[in-house]
Amino acid sequence: MRMKASWLVSVLLLLSAITMIATANTSAYVSPASFTFLPSFTFTFATATSSTHIFTFHPSFTFIFPTTTGSTPTLPPATAIQETDWTVLGIDAIPPNPQPGDQMVFRMSFAALSSNMPFPQAVYIQCQIDSFSCGAGTVTYSGPVGSPATVTADSYWPATPGPHVLTWFVDTTHDPNPGNNLLSIQFFVQPPQAPTTLIPSTETTQVTVTPPVTQPPSTVIQTSIQTVTQSPTQSSSGLMSTDLQGYTLPLVAIIVILILALAYSMQKRKTKPGGPQTNVWFCTNCGTRNGVNDNFCAKCGTAKPKL
Repeated sequence: MRMKASWLVSVLLLLSAITMIATANTSAYVSPASFTFLPSFTFTFATATSSTHIFTFHPSFTFIFPTTTGSTPTLPPATAIQETDWTVLGIDAIPPNPQPGDQMVFRMSFAALSSNMPFPQAVYIQCQIDSFSCGAGTVTYSGPVGSPATVTADSYWPATPGPHVLTWFVDTTHDPNPGNNLLSIQFFVQPPQAPTTLIPSTETTQVTVTPPVTQPPSTVIQTSIQTVTQSPTQSSSGLMSTDLQGYTLPLVAIIVILILALAYSMQKRKTKPGGPQTNVWFCTNCGTRNGVNDNFCAKCGTAKPKL
């Protein structure tokens, strides 16, 4: 019985070894990552007592398989994105109050607000006037961050009358904040003014002409008056001593004529005498004295009244 048992153990160990070294077909296996193989061996043998015994052996084996096939892809090392935040600080149009034909200069100041790259850096800029380019190109910014730089358009612009819009632009490539890369201003050029001509003021003097007084047909009196204007630099005493010396005789004649004219006028104003006069008669229309032989009034032509 001991020999049979030892033989049985040897057979079981041999079967276990064969099972362990056997090749398992796993070509179609996908999941799970491992499985357990449980073979079963049953042996029937007789003992000395003429009884039948059944011996069952259950070895356990665990197999582990990889879950992926082929090489595992690897990601390249991460690299920092190079960025610079450019901004336009201010722009100018010179002169500030242009006249038509002025040669204008356009200027801009800009800076880098932040950057993860070293300086100096090259950046593209452009200038536009009324949507037409007035200068563009790449300039070098020396840095550091926040330091302003100034550029000027490479050509003059002749001012033309009317409103205009000036725009400066800084490149937005690799710029995390492109909203501050453009700035515009508007200016106005006054149209040319016509030359102003001063017209001297003229004064109109209204002269009223008095119609001459009709003198009686029998008498005509002419009066000549000469006016002497005194110079502002001369005194009244000097005028009497110098200017009147040459006019003494004409003044005397004028005075005499004025006296005669006054006497004649007074004579006409005399009323008709109270007593009748046989050698004269007075006009019943104008009161003029006429001779006795005159049949009509010498002044108005009225007929001599009958007595």
